[in-house]
Amino acid sequence: ARWLIEEVWPRVHAVLPDVELRIYGASPTPADMAMSNPAINAVVAGTCGSVEKAMRQHRLLVAPLRYGAGLKGKVTDAFHHGLVPVTTPVGAEGLEDAQLGGSFPGCLVDGGSGGAEEDAKRFAEACVKMYSDEQEWRNAQACGLRFISQAFDAASNSAELRDFLVERWQTLDGARRC
Repeated sequence: ARWLIEEVWPRVHAVLPDVELRIYGASPTPADMAMSNPAINAVVAGTCGSVEKAMRQHRLLVAPLRYGAGLKGKVTDAFHHGLVPVTTPVGAEGLEDAQLGGSFPGCLVDGGSGGAEEDAKRFAEACVKMYSDEQEWRNAQACGLRFISQAFDAASNSAELRDFLVERWQTLDGARRC
């Protein structure tokens, strides 16, 4: 959150001065809350009562994730609620869309070799573009909603799981003999 507020958001605020950054998270410390900066419309909001309600009030999920493994729930939730995630390769892990040639359906910001300042500039530019370009935002939103409804469809995933388990059950005796 510190890098986002101190390095990225001032660049976004310079172009979009009326846009507010709201950072949510469970159990924020006093130091976390102190990162709020009204001069650039950056608010550490802490815990939100309803993820759905909070997401309905926003256009983007800004997630400059630097580490983690597997699917990121905040990113899949964002797609589900119609937000466009602006994130890093870490935030996009496991969310490759076959219909997009294996690309992430949101806004992916790759780190470069220019260091932290160049990364902050690139991330801010991606946020500004995705927020400002209505057509690009609508396209990314539609791709994300389509992707999440297909990739996480309970009926089709249940059928795939059932077929897998049936196949494993049928080959169980042979597998045990090895």
